[in-house]
Amino acid sequence: MTGIGELRIGRGTLGPALSTREPYLLVVPEGLRDDVLGQLAVAPVGVVIASSLEQVELDELFDRAPAVDCVAGVGGGVAIDVAKYGAGRLGVPLVAVPTILSTTAYINPLAVLREGGRSVMVPAPGPAAVIVDLDVLERAPTRLNVAGLGDILSCHTALYDWQLTAGDDGAAQPWDERAARQARLLVESISAHADDFRIMNERALKLLVDLHIEVVDICEGLGHARPESGSEHLLVEAIEELTGRTFLHGPIVGLGIDVMSELQDNEHEVIVALMDEIGLGHSPEANGVSRLELEQALTHLSQLDGPPRFRSVVDESHLDEARIAELLATRSFA
Repeated sequence: MTGIGELRIGRGTLGPALSTREPYLLVVPEGLRDDVLGQLAVAPVGVVIASSLEQVELDELFDRAPAVDCVAGVGGGVAIDVAKYGAGRLGVPLVAVPTILSTTAYINPLAVLREGGRSVMVPAPGPAAVIVDLDVLERAPTRLNVAGLGDILSCHTALYDWQLTAGDDGAAQPWDERAARQARLLVESISAHADDFRIMNERALKLLVDLHIEVVDICEGLGHARPESGSEHLLVEAIEELTGRTFLHGPIVGLGIDVMSELQDNEHEVIVALMDEIGLGHSPEANGVSRLELEQALTHLSQLDGPPRFRSVVDESHLDEARIAELLATRSFA
């Protein structure tokens, strides 16, 4: 359902990945450019360094790009989001080659960009091909691949929010028990394979790709992301907006899961223990978030003007100064 035309998982797959895709444009982070170019069997006709996610800058960049038959994104979430947007702008297929599995960017049909300093979701083509090189992934720091579990574990809090508000009159996203059951199974799968995920061995990497595909399939089938995006992601957005910083996605989502599962009274100790077991840093300290920054983000959520993007436990709880102080009291800060 993700629309991936080809999924190739193996060892040494990066080198020949684009041999049949020329002429192509390569999007890659500066730090990986020389290494990636040295491995590719066929050179690109142009290279875009993935540094900025500002939509206006990307428009100018891709308007100057050479004529190509394909855009290839090699790297993490930023490189692949830039490549997705570029492929859509140029009207050509996308090939995604993740060098870390820290997000579902290499699979989902959205590009997360910046507009005036704020994150925006822009529809973009899903990949015509996903090439996963296990040798490359195993060279990455374990914590960067463990980060990819954040958007699966977020189902824990997101499902609570969705069910809490899905019964509202005129709910835009009515509850779907089958989809919810599928999403719960993904979280249970992480628990069942926690020993593998903690060290991110080959079995864990392959399973993580499967989990990413499945969670994107669930959301695409529904036409919305309520099974995996709830109050935990709203807190992440508030922190990033108020600080003006971009965080490694999985751990900051872990912080959202930690705080919001406590607010929900939703098996908080269980989900925190699982994040600890797999090594997903979820504390404010691990994410470089100060007490004041988290306090301001929670206060911001409690005082939003107008209707929220979607309803959640934030709207159903009395999130006043005293309750926020309780949520801050037991946490360690940067």
